[in-house]
Amino acid sequence: MAQNAHLKMYLSNAIDLAEPPVILGVTGGIGSGKSAVSDLLVQRGAARFDADIAGHEVLGHDEVKTALTARWGAAIVGDDGNLIRSIIGEIVFSDTSELQFLESVSHPAIKRMMLHSVSEARSTSALTALVIDAALLLEKAWSECCDLVVFVDCEEEIRWQRCESRNWSREQFLLRESTQLPVETKREQSDVVIDNTGSLEELDDQVRNLWNILAQVHA
Repeated sequence: MAQNAHLKMYLSNAIDLAEPPVILGVTGGIGSGKSAVSDLLVQRGAARFDADIAGHEVLGHDEVKTALTARWGAAIVGDDGNLIRSIIGEIVFSDTSELQFLESVSHPAIKRMMLHSVSEARSTSALTALVIDAALLLEKAWSECCDLVVFVDCEEEIRWQRCESRNWSREQFLLRESTQLPVETKREQSDVVIDNTGSLEELDDQVRNLWNILAQVHA
């Protein structure tokens, strides 16, 4: 109870109560369970902006396809005319300069989509929270538009096992991890830490606690 009271007091000070809803950034290491936390928040009534989904959508934009094919050629285009994400992934996660190029082309559009979602959420006062689910929330300073940043914490070995179940190699996991801030830095720069080393029920309890406090603070 004392911990809940402390968190509630912190949130009361951290959130601009005059401008609901809360813009809640969710970040963490690869395989930490950011989407699981976001899903649980959405189940409780939050709206959601998923930067990964937005990134997939952006790859369909004509100007993005033109820029990427001009650099990497027709090999990244499938028979259906869509860009092949797996091939692009192989290119960018083996060469930092290529990853930077992809981000320079795609991230401005993703950010515009995110800001549009924030604007729409701000016009809906009945909404408790908008969740911004973004692996690079802190790296790209997208957290600047958030009232609160939640870090989803999880041991590296568990995160790796989850990625392995998606047919990732250890090398792929480490390469992608190396393109992000160290998890310790993300944890330090976040406002709230949720531990996702246990069961889904334990994760749900933590999210429920956070949501209930948000609802009380924002009432």
